[in-house]
Amino acid sequence: MPIIFGMPVLRGILQSLMSRQIHDIKDWSDIHYENQRDSFEIITNADGFDKRIDYENSEGRLFTNNIKDILFHIINHSTNHRGQIAVDFRNNNLEPLVLDYVFYKR
Repeated sequence: MPIIFGMPVLRGILQSLMSRQIHDIKDWSDIHYENQRDSFEIITNADGFDKRIDYENSEGRLFTNNIKDILFHIINHSTNHRGQIAVDFRNNNLEPLVLDYVFYKR
């Protein structure tokens, strides 16, 4: 049986945080910590970045990709959303927020 796409897919378990869910701002720090911890665990303990994983996307379609491609997708996809946020701000005559991860970590 395939599993739902997300960070936990790489550990072979069903993810508890689905995309498009709304989370209370008080939980963001814990969610970020868990995602970061999972990311470090994946890159430290991966059986090999070429290992292929079967998963199901949010529309119920089945796919197979290797770990390195899934990780690259996660990074690249978040860049897309940060760009969408910046454009939305500019379209509303607002200065976009600084959304670079390294700026956030400072």
